[in-house]
Amino acid sequence: MPRGRKKGSTYVKKNANKTETILTRFNKKYTVDPQTGCWLWEGKPNQGYGTFYMRGKMYPAHRASYILLNGNIEDELMICHKCNVKMCVNPEHLYAGSHDDNMKDVRDSKVLAGENNPNYGVVTSEEKKKKISDGVKKWYKENHT
Repeated sequence: MPRGRKKGSTYVKKNANKTETILTRFNKKYTVDPQTGCWLWEGKPNQGYGTFYMRGKMYPAHRASYILLNGNIEDELMICHKCNVKMCVNPEHLYAGSHDDNMKDVRDSKVLAGENNPNYGVVTSEEKKKKISDGVKKWYKENHT
């Protein structure tokens, strides 16, 4: 696949005999859900999120949307979904927030409550619980001492 090149302040991608901007290419990759207003990414998901290549790097599609339409993101912030739809790239449904903001939003929306929780009904053995606990303790010790 051809690489993008910088032309003035607009990044472009060569494709046969045409040149298109990143935003033009981005806008071809989603459909709008008329009921929710979500812009649903049509590409193959990675961990439930779409992906988009721009500026020489692969981005989660919702981060790319935020950057393209709202500007840069501070390093410590994540891009969160007000709509709780991972494949949504509508910049009006996105906001820059901390990890704590995102966890509060997920908790308040009850998006992972009951049967929506991927661990719902999963029985975890005591051995597995201990292994997870030991791993968390090890990570904490390595990163907070």
